[in-house]
Amino acid sequence: MVATLAAAAALTTIVLIGGIAPPTGVVGELVLSGGPGDASQLRGQGVELIISTGGRTVLSKEVPSSTVVKVSLSPGTYAISARDGNADCGTRSVQVKTGAFASFEVVCSLR
Repeated sequence: MVATLAAAAALTTIVLIGGIAPPTGVVGELVLSGGPGDASQLRGQGVELIISTGGRTVLSKEVPSSTVVKVSLSPGTYAISARDGNADCGTRSVQVKTGAFASFEVVCSLR
């Protein structure tokens, strides 16, 4: 499985290639918020995006925070989370259906 990262303006697209990428997946954002200072100063900071299914990680990739991320995935249920050394990040469960992109937002609260 190959992961390709292409960034354009405020959009990051990740295509998982295992033959032909399906026209399904997830689209959403990793958001930094709170903390002792102004979180907007950290906009674009790299945050690790983690997508897993059935206890198996299918993607672990650093992406800019507060940008839209689109990942092609096969239909199924996925847990989407993030990891950042300066923040506590939540996890979202999404159901990906054939021919559609499920939306998500993972919020990382700065310490």
